[in-house]
Amino acid sequence: MFNEEYEVLVADNEQLRCEAFRIRYQVYCLERGFEDPARFPTGEETDEYDADARHFLVRSLKDGRFVATARAVVARHNELPMSRICRFSLRERTSDLPRMEVSRVSVVKGLNRRTDSAILALLVQASVAYGVELGLPNLMFLTSPAVARLLRRLRLPLIQLGPLVEHRGMRAPFRLGLVQAYENLFGVCAPQLAEMAA
Repeated sequence: MFNEEYEVLVADNEQLRCEAFRIRYQVYCLERGFEDPARFPTGEETDEYDADARHFLVRSLKDGRFVATARAVVARHNELPMSRICRFSLRERTSDLPRMEVSRVSVVKGLNRRTDSAILALLVQASVAYGVELGLPNLMFLTSPAVARLLRRLRLPLIQLGPLVEHRGMRAPFRLGLVQAYENLFGVCAPQLAEMAA
């Protein structure tokens, strides 16, 4: 996936995953102070969910620089990063299906607001496509009301799953239905998910 300025890559080898972890260190530890940099002496921010996650990188087509990353974590029985922070509920009929959370979204400092929005859109596209590839009905994430408004402007069908909680600012859990999201983003149907969405 790409636009005129950036492309999304799957970090499918150790070198690319390390690039993702370095961006996270820069953003989460140095720029935003979300994590203690002393915990990551290698300059790579990681946690226990990374081993089983799919990691995405955004690369500039102009100079080849990596400028953003996100990960998609798939787990059963609410065993997701956001489960430690807030309570959320889904429809009962999908409660036993694997669930996917997108987290650790990190965009390096210094890009303009328009570029930040375009990069976020690319990461969402990549995550939605991955969820469709796995045959999952939903994608979940914890985010701020401002980012939720931005995603809704992309015609993404967000449903808030619980109240706002304090976690690096006020954030709420959201669900994104993958069938409709895929159709809105790519302009084509995702027929293998249609039965789940009914």
